[in-house]
Amino acid sequence: MSRVRSRAIFVLIIALALGIVGVVSLVRQANLGQPGQAGETEAPAAIPPSPSPRGPFDLSAKRLTEAIVLIDTSGSMRDDGKLAQAKAAARAVIDQLPPNVHIGLVRFADDVETLVPLGPVASNRGKLRAALDVLDAHGNSALNNALVSSVEDLRSTATDDPSQLGIIVLISDGQDTASAKTPSDVSRLLSQARSGRLPVRVIPVAIGSDANMSALAFIARASGTTLHRGDPDSPSGLLDGLGA
Repeated sequence: MSRVRSRAIFVLIIALALGIVGVVSLVRQANLGQPGQAGETEAPAAIPPSPSPRGPFDLSAKRLTEAIVLIDTSGSMRDDGKLAQAKAAARAVIDQLPPNVHIGLVRFADDVETLVPLGPVASNRGKLRAALDVLDAHGNSALNNALVSSVEDLRSTATDDPSQLGIIVLISDGQDTASAKTPSDVSRLLSQARSGRLPVRVIPVAIGSDANMSALAFIARASGTTLHRGDPDSPSGLLDGLGA
């Protein structure tokens, strides 16, 4: 993935999390039903419209305050340069966040590990980049466990500020081989996390030509977001247009 393309994609990811961008045919989307086989995809689809201002998940009065970059370091990420792509995606997110947003970095394989605790981007950026530089890939993937843990951790930071919004940028090939948590557990939690004192949205970024698009799209649908392609094989027309 070129640096320019990577930065452009993740500027829009952050904007989508804030509920301020309407984009049509931004990325290739996958089957939004139950997770299926790795690499299953549907025809490209338009991004769903923003929630109604009167709906239960309205984000119009929210501002991004908390963010976790959740990166897959399981053994499958060794293949085809996927870990390098994932690191580039993570760096792009870090570079585009406003300095006052709190950001943390979590990696997962067999286990889930917080590499950089939540803190202001301005003071955490160097730590985040250093942690990314030394990541390697090994072991099985406990993707569902990592999602549940990260969502619960982010929700625990809620304050009395009614404008809070948290996001988790999940960067993964979508494989899960070691979780105790099921897709149903994840779906239920993500649905609950869309409201409350600190709403949390998960934005999946699919890495690799063999990514389990069905599983990642299932996560996006449960969280009310959009699945993004983060690999260099994605179509050239990723960014068809945007409007405020």
